[in-house]
Amino acid sequence: MLLTATLAEPSANIGRFDRRPDDYLDYRLGPGPLFDYSPFTAAFNASGQPAASLPLHWTADGLPVGVHLAAGFGKEELLMGLCTRIEEAAPWFDQRPPLRYETCRS
Repeated sequence: MLLTATLAEPSANIGRFDRRPDDYLDYRLGPGPLFDYSPFTAAFNASGQPAASLPLHWTADGLPVGVHLAAGFGKEELLMGLCTRIEEAAPWFDQRPPLRYETCRS
């Protein structure tokens, strides 16, 4: 089992990554803001290895901070079993980040 952070920094504000560049693939796959923000999960998305992000901490503003777990290829049962035990020990079902009107306006 490999443990990393989910993101390289706290949760982004709504709209931060709302980009419509001419070259979407370069924006999504190239070096820069998006990859710098989320460098830990890409390898598992690309390889197909089972991985999960668990919200195990919250900032002072009430935003989740994720912990990323990754298992070896074909070890989904091990990963899901561990995630289940972690959620039993530190439940997050009732945790909700604050919803502020100003973040929802277009």
